[in-house]
Amino acid sequence: MKYRPGRVHALSLVALAVIGLVLVWGVVERAKVPDAKKDYYDEKVAAAERTSEAMWVLKTSRRSLGWPIEATDPYRTGLIGHRQSPITTSGATLEKKLRSLDPNISAVFVELLHTAEVRKGDRVAVGVTGSFPLLNIAMLVAIETLGAEPVVIASVGSSRWGANDERFTWLHMERVLRDAGLIKGGSVAASLGGGNDRGGALSSEGKGTLRAVIDSSGVALIAERSLRKSALRRMAIYDSLARGTSYRAYVNIGGGLASKGKMKADADQLPQGLSTDHEATDYRLEGVVAMMAERGVPIINVLGPQAFIKKHGLPDLSDLEEYGLEDVSDLWSSVSAESTNVAAATDSLHLQLPLIGKGSVYKGPQYSVRLAGILAILYGFLIFVVVRIDIKHYLFRRPSS
Repeated sequence: MKYRPGRVHALSLVALAVIGLVLVWGVVERAKVPDAKKDYYDEKVAAAERTSEAMWVLKTSRRSLGWPIEATDPYRTGLIGHRQSPITTSGATLEKKLRSLDPNISAVFVELLHTAEVRKGDRVAVGVTGSFPLLNIAMLVAIETLGAEPVVIASVGSSRWGANDERFTWLHMERVLRDAGLIKGGSVAASLGGGNDRGGALSSEGKGTLRAVIDSSGVALIAERSLRKSALRRMAIYDSLARGTSYRAYVNIGGGLASKGKMKADADQLPQGLSTDHEATDYRLEGVVAMMAERGVPIINVLGPQAFIKKHGLPDLSDLEEYGLEDVSDLWSSVSAESTNVAAATDSLHLQLPLIGKGSVYKGPQYSVRLAGILAILYGFLIFVVVRIDIKHYLFRRPSS
């Protein structure tokens, strides 16, 4: 084989570049599947459908007890609570709570759990509050869809617009879903939540109500004198139920301080989603998140829905412009909170939750890896021929006499 004696001609390099562009844009791009199913598609759909069914069961249960759907719950889920109640531990915006009502968030959690390498038979420790009941449901369903086992500790109190109806707290919702066969387990222990994890500024009535709810649910009460002791108590409970194995992940949902801890004022906040590197995290008070991280347990942090909505192309359910409402506050004027038939009034708005299977978490553009590999090999061979082989020698040599 005769190799090229000198430099490659500029026209040859231009020709190679043009051929490369043709291969990429003319062949690979045309072979792209624009709406291909992503990894774990079937599990994602199953989790979202089960979450949607759980929402329906809770709404039906609430209505069967004669408790009306709030006027500030335009999607009629029964999962939007009161602005204020005896067990409301902190403020929150209604927009944030509306954004959490998409059952497709369970599909996002399936993907996060797979990324954390959660597998069938694994145990996942979970810390929840009453602030985002749909996020709690979506995560528990996602974990069980993978065949893993959630071990849950709850802070029963809730911020505004969450599970802050003392007749229908998070522990009540768990019981309804367990009885319906939509989740297998439930919380193994619970605290009041709020300030110091002991109810904080709640009234004596509110604290007493939460203690009664926990007692009637039959789970262990966590009532330590400090946040650190509360976090240590939670770790002891998790360890007692680990059955000699390590937890595959720890999931924090909501702002329970005993779970997520307190950061120093100038420290970076713990990122949303999956995190495995916690060395730079600077805590003023360590919660379960930090304690699990010290053991090398992956952390899935879910403080709210917004980060997941943006990343995975889910709709913003607080955007009500297409229904003629410029702002969430318009709900008060368009649907009277004093209405005796709130369900009928909100029905007139025709608000619908997103369909299952919509969003980039389920489908997206997919290239043919096989075709791309074949073309890469052929293009590499072409480059070698043009750059290294003396093509003129073989094309224009005289035949030997």
